[in-house]
Amino acid sequence: MIDGNFNSEVALDAVATFIQQKVDGIMYHTLEPEVLDAGIKMAQEAGIPIITFYVPPKTKISPHVQIDEAKTSFELGVIAAGKWQEFYPGKPIYIGVIDIS
Repeated sequence: MIDGNFNSEVALDAVATFIQQKVDGIMYHTLEPEVLDAGIKMAQEAGIPIITFYVPPKTKISPHVQIDEAKTSFELGVIAAGKWQEFYPGKPIYIGVIDIS
């Protein structure tokens, strides 16, 4: 696993690294569809299966999985709040949220 640091250049370099390591497959995410296309083409030329998630590539040249982040985040929040109440009954919950919007 390589952290793309929300940086398309780092993510594209990671694809090149995985190709050099001769991995069996790549899951690929970055925020720029054009950069996704470039990484997909690199992997495909190397004969390595690649799939994107969350942000779709500019062209439909590989499988893509769209994550329903709002739904799954809500469900996770419900579970976390229930566990908090289980472990700390009667104690209020204070949270902070950091987003990349």
